Amino acid sequence: MKSRLEVERILRSYNVPVTALRAGLIVGPKGSSFPILSKLVRRLPVMILPKWTRSNTQPVALDDVMKSLSSLLLDFEPAQRSIDIGGPEVMTYKSMMVKTAEVAGTRSKMLDVPFFSLSLSRLWLRLVTQTPKEIVYPLVESLKHPMVVHSERYMEGISDGEIPFIQAAREALEAELKEKEVSKKKPTMGPLKQDVRSVQRIELPYNWTADETARYYVKWLSTFLNPWVKTDVNDQLNCRIGFLGNRTLLELSYSADRSTKDRSLYYITGGLLMDPDSNERGRMEFRKIPGSNEVIIAIHDYLPSIPWFVYYVTQANIHTFVMSCFRQHMYKLSAIERDRLGIVVSNVR
Repeated sequence: MKSRLEVERILRSYNVPVTALRAGLIVGPKGSSFPILSKLVRRLPVMILPKWTRSNTQPVALDDVMKSLSSLLLDFEPAQRSIDIGGPEVMTYKSMMVKTAEVAGTRSKMLDVPFFSLSLSRLWLRLVTQTPKEIVYPLVESLKHPMVVHSERYMEGISDGEIPFIQAAREALEAELKEKEVSKKKPTMGPLKQDVRSVQRIELPYNWTADETARYYVKWLSTFLNPWVKTDVNDQLNCRIGFLGNRTLLELSYSADRSTKDRSLYYITGGLLMDPDSNERGRMEFRKIPGSNEVIIAIHDYLPSIPWFVYYVTQANIHTFVMSCFRQHMYKLSAIERDRLGIVVSNVR
């Protein structure tokens, strides 16, 4: 929920009219919420339902969402606003499970329990549905909030979906079955090459910019990995990351024309760890989140030189470890800065 609101806030910080459609559970194939629901009712003959399953929600069919988006584009002028959208029924998660089981042709015995059990629910959903925790954990966190259309964010012709839940559920399950039939005919071996996308959120000391963070990261990296890794930066801010001072692991070329104080962009242009034949737009970006004291450090479209499964168990884990240590280091610097500012403020008082 917080991340959705943050997306709205960031987009609006660029002074462009932004209309946000806020939906609860969208009923359709390949989503995040409804496939979890359908897996639960199909895989569990007995279900223990914690308190969150009695929370109200207003599920909306994917086709209704697309209709609302089209209507906004064709019939309304751009404006800064947030609009709630929902289907024709307000229901509990339990009633959605009952109707989904009816459509799927399964029977699950459902037992209500009086507690919320947030931690147990997360583990249970992840285990049964085999869904990544990055999807399950935020989803369960949001379930304690009623997800219905509010009158102050209602817009006629946009907010009111028309497709009943049971019809939307039937169409979604049918689409999933068709997709499974198609996937059975395709080879299951994963690709040897995949592009890397890594996104880290890091707290900054007071008033630090993204550009300062990028320069500091290069210096910190050399200190942290000393004596195995050395970094060199030239006058154009291009960076070379070398192993034992001789072999170049990565070359980062600074993009001056696309960088500002709030965004520092480096293209990955060379080094032993990069695939020179496939890499075209591999880059590392430091971008400060507007209105906050946090920065996003992201790697996009980077193609490693080693096979994907080798990268996954080696270089990827090393990168995760290094970024985790950098996050902790920056948090300590932020804490020191907060304490210093607190002393200054108390002296002024």
